[in-house]
Amino acid sequence: MNTRTRDTDVGVAISTGHHLHLGLDSPLSQSSPPSSGRRPVSLPAGAVQLRSFSYLVHSGINILIHGFQNPEQQEWDAYLTEMTPLVRRDRLRGVLVRSPGGGPDPQQRRQIVELYRGKSIPVASVSDSAVTRAITTAIGWFYKGTMRSFSPCDLPQALEYLSVPETQRQSMLQCVASMCAARGMS
Repeated sequence: MNTRTRDTDVGVAISTGHHLHLGLDSPLSQSSPPSSGRRPVSLPAGAVQLRSFSYLVHSGINILIHGFQNPEQQEWDAYLTEMTPLVRRDRLRGVLVRSPGGGPDPQQRRQIVELYRGKSIPVASVSDSAVTRAITTAIGWFYKGTMRSFSPCDLPQALEYLSVPETQRQSMLQCVASMCAARGMS
């Protein structure tokens, strides 16, 4: 399998041969355009938007923006295929999850625990949803790394928790904001 990685100030885009089609023109990508009256939101370079979630690796932090629905298994498998080489090569320093309520189902949670087995990567989960915070707690019971929940207004503290250097926080906040806006979230 031909794997290329492009690392920029904005993020890391990973091309894994046949998985390259998972961009915005993919059948897995969000199928409905923004509602009339709203300007389309551009995603940060390297971000991938699927129907139920979006992701980007920015400065070693995996930014994962869930929507209101749980990920479809095909989407989740494609995401894990793209993340696996980064996790195995210790290219991730942390994971920032933003969710209004959607998130991995029990099987997908097992898959993510297995992917991170033996790794100690901190995870910051940002949500107002009690269900999402409970999922974070459940994954944390089986996950070697540290996990902590934050409210959306505490996003800067979540970046601090993930040890994101101050020089990169504004850029990362902008990425999160544009990815959330593209999903219809504030």
